[in-house]
Amino acid sequence: MKTSLPGASRTGRTIVFILLGLVLGGFIGEILAVGSAHLGEVSGAGSQNVVYLLLSKFLAVDAGFGMPPSSDFILDLFIVKFRIGFAFKMNIGCLPGLLLSLYLEKWSR
Repeated sequence: MKTSLPGASRTGRTIVFILLGLVLGGFIGEILAVGSAHLGEVSGAGSQNVVYLLLSKFLAVDAGFGMPPSSDFILDLFIVKFRIGFAFKMNIGCLPGLLLSLYLEKWSR
């Protein structure tokens, strides 16, 4: 006997498609960012050009538990070190990846 909610599988499927789209779009954005950095070096614009910054550092949030907030919390036990932190990095490539994944999810039902 199936005891799941009627919309639970559809919601879970949509979340999986959204996460896959964000990951794949971010991966493509990072590849394009590296390519634009190399093109910037060749053309004389430098590796930290506007295209590189948009593709690699757009909506980057890095939050640690240390003091200041951008540092990680490090627990040093002399034998083992634990580093705890949280980073959320989204680039321009995530947006087309998200839209494409939602489109594919709509038509794959």
